[in-house]
Amino acid sequence: LVTTGLGIILGLLVGIPATYFIIQGVESEGFMFLRKTYVAAWALAVSCEVIFALLIYSISFSKIKKIPLTDITKY
Repeated sequence: LVTTGLGIILGLLVGIPATYFIIQGVESEGFMFLRKTYVAAWALAVSCEVIFALLIYSISFSKIKKIPLTDITKY
């Protein structure tokens, strides 16, 4: 859970400036992009990541609770 949270925060901190530089490098004279940062798009991406992570964690933690720790060597 901690690494997912750190990944989201670092992704935002590095992703926004990196996107600007990548878009600037890909552009040509005949093909231009809008350079505006859309907060709604980044919020949607973060919320999709959080929902996906919670789904995966809930599935994995429910499976882990079923395994008795005394018989862990059998799995």
